[in-house]
Amino acid sequence: MQDTFSSELDALLKCAPDTKGLAVALSGGLDSMVLLELAWRYAQRENLALCAIHVHHNLSADADQWLDFCAQQCEQREIAFFSERVHIGTQTRRGIEDKARQKRYQALDSCAPAGYVLLLGQHRDDQVETFFLRLKRGAGLKGLGGMQALSYWHQRPLLRPLLGFSRAELNECAERQGLLHIHDESNDDNGFDRNFLRNQALPLLSARFNGFYKKVAQSMAIIQRQQRLLDEIAHDDIANAHAQSSLNLTSLRKLSDARYHNALRYWLYSHDVVMPSEKQLQDLAQQLSCARADSQMQVVLKRLHGSPCVLRRYQDHAYLCTEQPSLEAQRLSTDCTSVTLSDGTVLSAQAGEGVRPLEGAEQLSVRFGQLSSVIRPHNKAHSKKLSQWFKALQVPPWQRQRVPLIYYDDVLVAVVGYFYNYDYFSKNGVQWQCSERPK
Repeated sequence: MQDTFSSELDALLKCAPDTKGLAVALSGGLDSMVLLELAWRYAQRENLALCAIHVHHNLSADADQWLDFCAQQCEQREIAFFSERVHIGTQTRRGIEDKARQKRYQALDSCAPAGYVLLLGQHRDDQVETFFLRLKRGAGLKGLGGMQALSYWHQRPLLRPLLGFSRAELNECAERQGLLHIHDESNDDNGFDRNFLRNQALPLLSARFNGFYKKVAQSMAIIQRQQRLLDEIAHDDIANAHAQSSLNLTSLRKLSDARYHNALRYWLYSHDVVMPSEKQLQDLAQQLSCARADSQMQVVLKRLHGSPCVLRRYQDHAYLCTEQPSLEAQRLSTDCTSVTLSDGTVLSAQAGEGVRPLEGAEQLSVRFGQLSSVIRPHNKAHSKKLSQWFKALQVPPWQRQRVPLIYYDDVLVAVVGYFYNYDYFSKNGVQWQCSERPK
């Protein structure tokens, strides 16, 4: 088993070439203890740094004993050990599972040293259970494909090198190596859907159908390959419809309904959005497709990590926006070449085609949201309110309040990223730029 495990881990680590070490997620159960033993032997052979991380969920009366057990097992092997306590709170059964999983990954990521990959102990039987859990929720191909051998938590690689092994194989390995492990009594509670499948439903199917787990796992591998193909198609469709930070809906509407929905699903997933149900996705596609070109919409969507985002529509383009802090006006020094705004955006000035240099006692400042200011752009023949210029340039309404405006005294001289004041324009002046255009 060690050789097969090592080959699998070798292949996975090729996808994380800058790995500085391995961090084993160690609960103390059968799966994680086998993982710890195999990873320990692998790290010794490859001269690779290794640590283990235990997350104390405060859900069991035995949790302190499990923590001590994991610490002892690592001490015996001279493996660096870290632990963190998390608090789940009172939840429904499914709520406890989901919240514990979220807290666990957060804790593992925060404890693991920089540059380490996380090794997780899910195996083939877990994969099959995941398939049926998602099947009963009406999941699509991405969900039915189950867990990936390589995934990410934020920027942290998560490796699952045991997905090719059954629980029986892990148990046999533990017995052969004389490995100790704890038993989590919550795994006996069939009120949890996964436990019901593991302890009651799936053993019946396995007893009835020869090679049941292996065949389901094979089907899941096929589903994953089919999903990768759909992702490749969606990637090309999105690339053809991509316009700066938005999605060109006119281009997407040229696709078939199935391909349009696939592209939209891929776009949302690539922005870390919790995948809507099929009905919700159809509703979103309908709203994006059927509204007038100048109509606006906004739908709040949850993200897998971090705060929610808002799906907006403007001028036949779709945008995913996050809530951002309001921007405050700042008085700048006369020799200012760079300033960090309150949202972290860097505003910089350099020599070039732009606004003429300051003269005399003129004061320099950056302001926001002064849409009633009147200005004649350097490339236009007349003056208008800034709000009218933004509308003509099809700047989305929610972005207009965040565009940096450069003032000399109380005169608007530059709309950063768009144009300069005609009366202050100079080919040998000061060019103002943002590190990124406000979203």
